[in-house]
Amino acid sequence: MKTSLIKKIEPVLVILISIVGFFTIKELLPTALYFIMATLVGLYFFPVRIFMNGEKTMEDNQTKIGFLITSITISLLVFLSIVVLYLPGSGFFRTILILVSFINIGQFFYYLWHKRTYAIAVLHFCTACVSSVALYV
Repeated sequence: MKTSLIKKIEPVLVILISIVGFFTIKELLPTALYFIMATLVGLYFFPVRIFMNGEKTMEDNQTKIGFLITSITISLLVFLSIVVLYLPGSGFFRTILILVSFINIGQFFYYLWHKRTYAIAVLHFCTACVSSVALYV
């Protein structure tokens, strides 16, 4: 029960970050709000999510590695969106954001077509929204 609720809330958190990021770019919300929310979501996806779901849902090493790469990719995209928002002229961080976005889209198609894990595919799609909002700057 708790795991299925968390899987339903994760895409909502990422979409919320996208919406807050968009309104921050349009200067309707303060950048500190986006910074705090995105930092909390980014920290959730990398260390907290891994420790919460660690050994319970993993059957084999391939699933563990996929879960770890997914968590790192999403967390990295969220943190890079913060950096790109604060440094809009930085071509280096924008390039890294684009490269990680391609990795994210690759994971989206992998989980959608190969693994048929739709909850994770939806999460990667929502994360693509975060990267597109960050690249809008």
